[in-house]
Amino acid sequence: MNNKIAFAPLAAAVVIGGLSCAAHGQTVYKDADNTLDIYGRLQAQVGNDWERSEDSGADTHMGGRLGISMSRALSAFDDSPLEGTRVVGKYEWQVNTEKYETNTNADGTWNARYAYLGLSNKKYGDLLFGRTQNPLWQAIKITYKYMNWVPNTNSYLLTRIDNSYQFNRQDGTIQWNFSHGNHLFEAAYVMGNGNSSDKVDDGTMASYRYTYKSGDITLIPVLAYSDFNASQASIEDKNEKEHQQIIGGLDFYYGDLNIGFTANHQILTDYDNSERKFNGFDGLVAYDMGRTRLTLGYSSIQEVSVTRKKEDWRAELRYRLASQTYLSATYLSDRVKDENSYVFGLRFYF
Repeated sequence: MNNKIAFAPLAAAVVIGGLSCAAHGQTVYKDADNTLDIYGRLQAQVGNDWERSEDSGADTHMGGRLGISMSRALSAFDDSPLEGTRVVGKYEWQVNTEKYETNTNADGTWNARYAYLGLSNKKYGDLLFGRTQNPLWQAIKITYKYMNWVPNTNSYLLTRIDNSYQFNRQDGTIQWNFSHGNHLFEAAYVMGNGNSSDKVDDGTMASYRYTYKSGDITLIPVLAYSDFNASQASIEDKNEKEHQQIIGGLDFYYGDLNIGFTANHQILTDYDNSERKFNGFDGLVAYDMGRTRLTLGYSSIQEVSVTRKKEDWRAELRYRLASQTYLSATYLSDRVKDENSYVFGLRFYF
């Protein structure tokens, strides 16, 4: 799968299209059958979170995302049980995102974050193909609410099985999303990314999310599961053969207060069938005070009967300058490495 695109032609297309688009550069084209939207974000950061040490000074990082989403009504299904079905697609590029690595190359290319195409029907759900936002996201996003920090307690060491995995997405995915009332079901099958060097043979993922609302209270429990199997060639090279995990989470809102947490159990099986087991936890408390939000959080990964792999506390203060525009300051205390770090950021969505 080709996950890169020349940036210069794309930038020109965006500028030209932006001349006729709506406010905030969202809808480029829309008629009775077709829609085309452009979206993205820019982020500048100053801090010492990328190379923490007692003598490390401040560093600056600049990042961005640019995405295109599109859909078209399919007239072939008119007057049939599939009436209303649309073809939907998304392509989103990134530079300097979660891993804080500048991915621009000498030829001016960006790496793909999402790339999928599929069918969408309000009654039967969405069937998507490509690099999707996988079912694990329903649990991950409960604590994915920081400007300058990314929780990484789920899918620990999964890249040893699937080397195309990136946070909550990977190549070669067939995914079905279905919602009914307050219920949301997602299921996916991973076929690998088509490269001869692939470690993964296949994988399955599923999640269930329920939303309960009563007055000022919103309660959202989530359950997710994944199972990835390595290719026979990778196992014969004495690499890990399987990664399994189950994730449970709860997202609670009461007025301006948000409390969220996820807990997981993961099993990494080696080529000789020996197992390493991990328990992960991530939680946060956030409170909105007008334009300001204060978020406090804690996360850990413990290898069962061995040692703690990750433990940190963090605090973040976010101030909304305008719609979708934020200033933020984040402090992180890493208890395993006995290191402290800080990041100041400015983020703008369009």
